[in-house]
Order: sequence, then C-alpha cells, then structure tokens
Amino acid sequence: MKIQKTLTIADVVQDHVVIHFVPAHIRNQSDVERVAAEIDEVADSYAFKMMVLNFSRVKSMTSAFLGKIVRLNNALKARKIALRACSMNGAVEECFKLVKLQKLVPLFKSEKEAIR
Repeated sequence: MKIQKTLTIADVVQDHVVIHFVPAHIRNQSDVERVAAEIDEVADSYAFKMMVLNFSRVKSMTSAFLGKIVRLNNALKARKIALRACSMNGAVEECFKLVKLQKLVPLFKSEKEAIR
C-alpha cells in the first residue's frame, strides 16, 4: 500500500515499510519537523518489523534531521522494529558517517539489499 504525504511517500508491504523522501533538500526546520511527523504517523498507524529510509532523492539535509533519525531509531528500537537506510548519494552518506550514525542505523546500497 502506498501512502502519499506532503514530504514523504510510504510503501507499506507485509512486515516492512519503506519511506521515500519527496524533497531533494531537507534543510529548513519546518521540513525537518514535517518529515519527522509524517514518519511518526506511519510508524504509529501500521504494524511492521522493519522500516527502511530510502534516501535516493535526497541531495542534502541538516544535522537537525540526523537528530530526528536518532530519535526515530530509539522509538522504533523500543518497539522491536529495525531501522535501516539505503540509496544514499555520497554527500548524504558522508554526513551520516561523520556523526557515526551508521553504527545505529545500518546503511545499504539499495532498497532491495536493505529489505533482506
């Protein structure tokens, strides 16, 4: 099932959900808050065992968004839901690794690999 929100698109499939980001740049605080709220809404509305954040459209993001990913990971972990990330371009992956976020949220080259 595909769920279109303002800044995200969620693909809910059996035991997992894949979040696609609509904007190429998640830089201003209102977008960060809106994206986080949309992801939280999906997480609270459906039963699944894994969430994959697909960054294929994202070219840049703010450190505040990285903080939201940490918060999301903690909330999902408390519910025994795995969080993964995939399809990052070089600049986004560099930001992720700069703050060592890949230690909390595993990175995968493709969505297909992340879902396995």
